[in-house]
Amino acid sequence: MKQLKDLEQKYKEMGIEIEKLKAVKLELSNDLKVTKYNNGDPIPKAVSNKQWKKFGKKKIGAYCITEKGDYLYNWYVVDDKRGIAPKGWHVPTNKEWNSLEEELLDNPSYNGYRNSNGFYSNVSYYGCFWSSTVYSDADAWYRLLYCSYSDVYRYDSTKRYGFSLRCVKIIKEIIMTKERLLEIFEGKNSKWEGDNAYQGLQILGKYTDNPIQGAGHDIIYSENIDKILEAGLTEDEAEKLALLNWMISEDEDYFSCFV
Repeated sequence: MKQLKDLEQKYKEMGIEIEKLKAVKLELSNDLKVTKYNNGDPIPKAVSNKQWKKFGKKKIGAYCITEKGDYLYNWYVVDDKRGIAPKGWHVPTNKEWNSLEEELLDNPSYNGYRNSNGFYSNVSYYGCFWSSTVYSDADAWYRLLYCSYSDVYRYDSTKRYGFSLRCVKIIKEIIMTKERLLEIFEGKNSKWEGDNAYQGLQILGKYTDNPIQGAGHDIIYSENIDKILEAGLTEDEAEKLALLNWMISEDEDYFSCFV
């Protein structure tokens, strides 16, 4: 923590806003299955169609459980000030969903939906996920999956419908700079220790299709460091490379490791 604060102060002194040096990542949760708001108040459960219709008409947050055991919520739960997402998480906005669609396709669920009259539909075939963004007084944005298609669709729906809920967490990481990288590797000397080279190549392989650009006697060389930094190498990953006894060349152009 102190290291991060010192680094932030250093960049501020250089006249660079630290926010510009942070890479924002979004992490998507699995389907939410909660029965209480964050303050402990119970979320009303609608078993009958009549109950579901009543809660929607009165704009009261409610949930239900499908025959498969999946949880569906009307949009008024999302909008409730008592909160439903775990600490550090929130229901994605419509804009955030644009960046999460690929992740949703990698981990889909098809729980169907419950319409405003309380009838269940397309269970096991549709996946519907609320956003926190309103479309109009009566409607809100959501995302739709079809089990037979590999696309994510954006629609608006009445807030009275019951859809699945997922939450998102914003992760900010300091983008590595060449100066910070050299500080991490200062005084490091490479030496052979088991599979250090292989583990380092796994890290570098995330940022280049060809992590090995050359080889000498018992040593390998990476692609240009500036390209790897530009591709998004994080501070944690740089520190792992240093711990794995990788080193930086004298001309500061590439990583190297004994093999």
